Amino acid sequence: MSHSHSTFALPAKATQSHELLPSSPAGGLDLIVMPGLGFSASGDRLGRGKGYYDSYLQRCRDAAQGAPGAPPPPRTVALAFREQMCDSIPTSPHDVPVDVVLFEEQSGA
Repeated sequence: MSHSHSTFALPAKATQSHELLPSSPAGGLDLIVMPGLGFSASGDRLGRGKGYYDSYLQRCRDAAQGAPGAPPPPRTVALAFREQMCDSIPTSPHDVPVDVVLFEEQSGA
């Protein structure tokens, strides 16, 4: 199967999310910066609706629980503008919340 490549030499479209991100102990990740359109202070994230990050994170969590000596799942952080912060975000059972959402505070000026 042929893939077109981006300027970073990553496949532009993969058939499975694991083709881009390894989930094995030897090639796992420690931290993932999570993209999103909106976030809640409790870590809920509004993505683009494909579930790629959620399914990858769930596989990492399952691997960490299923094998003795497996590395912990990667920590997740989101960087957001204040305008991206919402009181609540609609979620589904398969959504994995972000560990930390960092956003700018409104200045007192």
